[in-house]
Amino acid sequence: PSVYGTNNVLIEEALKSKTFDLRAVAVVKPDISDLELLRLHHLGFRGIRINTASATSGLILNDAKILAPRLKELNWHLQFFINVRNQPEIINELITLPISIVIDHYGCVDASLGQNSVGYDALMRLFSYEHVWAKLSANYFSSADFPLHRDVSEIAQQMMKIMPNRLVWGTDWPHVSAKNMLANDGHLANLLIDWTQDDDLIKKILVDNPAKLYQFSSD
Repeated sequence: PSVYGTNNVLIEEALKSKTFDLRAVAVVKPDISDLELLRLHHLGFRGIRINTASATSGLILNDAKILAPRLKELNWHLQFFINVRNQPEIINELITLPISIVIDHYGCVDASLGQNSVGYDALMRLFSYEHVWAKLSANYFSSADFPLHRDVSEIAQQMMKIMPNRLVWGTDWPHVSAKNMLANDGHLANLLIDWTQDDDLIKKILVDNPAKLYQFSSD
């Protein structure tokens, strides 16, 4: 969670598991060394998170531009927490980045407006670029329909149509920003099944796509 800042110690401990093959995304300082990036790579990190949408301090867009060429050498990605409601113009910067990027949490689009918003138009334009991935996660940042999230389902299903090979999924556990909409993770998993109704698509989102993005073995 972003509230840990650049302290990745707990994630590193998990990555050292002898039972599971795990991957992670780090939050780092802008002046991180090449040696430290390589150390994180060997542990299982495959991306760095950029936060432009919340009050939690972290890397900003200018940091992403500087880090991108260095991360490209490791075949890492940049993961972005953005808010297209307040800053739809940010996509003009994101589409120019030279590496894969992952958009968290539906870009905080206002799902209650459906397809009738500048934020939605910006998000869908962004998703048309082949280097752009998205994580279906944290419905509560976009939804006005807790706990069914029917407004988000329309957006998620549109994403499944235009970028089925560039979607991954997550619950956003431990939900540090959920406030009054604390999610049941089992319910969130059930929603994914309800929204897809397609075993092949579910396999892409839960298995094939993350295997590619996070560089798991294809076995």
